[in-house]
Amino acid sequence: YINLQQIGVQQKIVPGDECFVIRESKIQRIKASELVRGDIVRISKSDRICADCRLIYAKNLKIETSWITGDVDYIDYTAEATD
Repeated sequence: YINLQQIGVQQKIVPGDECFVIRESKIQRIKASELVRGDIVRISKSDRICADCRLIYAKNLKIETSWITGDVDYIDYTAEATD
């Protein structure tokens, strides 16, 4: 789980950014500014992650986080719990 605010990054959601969520057992496309706690966000290849998210399932997930760390390498992520 990456909480961007805990590491000092204040990411602003740009109006017009959209994402896919699962609500009421249906996949819906919504504006990122309409995300609410409890939404399940579906992330696909090349998607920009628009909010703090907790992974509940991931398969071969690599994320480029240079905008946070300055490092251009991709980081492997899993849905396993961490301390």
